[in-house]
Amino acid sequence: MIGPQKLFLMDAIGALVSFVMLGFVLVTLQNHIGMPIPVLQYLAIAAFIFSLFSIANYYFPSVYSKKNLRVIAILNAVYALVTAILIITHWTDIKPLGLMYFSAEITILIFLARLELKVANSSSTF
Repeated sequence: MIGPQKLFLMDAIGALVSFVMLGFVLVTLQNHIGMPIPVLQYLAIAAFIFSLFSIANYYFPSVYSKKNLRVIAILNAVYALVTAILIITHWTDIKPLGLMYFSAEITILIFLARLELKVANSSSTF
């Protein structure tokens, strides 16, 4: 099974990719995405904060690693849920490319959150 440190690293890299995509690339391509720019910016800020949390946990593992892995798993799941709600809220504006991007992001986040929870809830200690 994958270890918590690798999960924190994967999470940090993924969150940084989301930050760049949402905060820079998709903002530039907003007319092809359909999600309003302020929404993209708020999602980018959240992704950046998540990346800082995961980077800190990767470089400074602690006795709280299991708890922190649960925290980031829950944050990822909530982020995926919020993103789904935003898609529904802005449904009439969302373009096919935007729907593809956000659907992929939600799918990856749900997979990652489930894996993080599985590792955090395992009986082994870190």
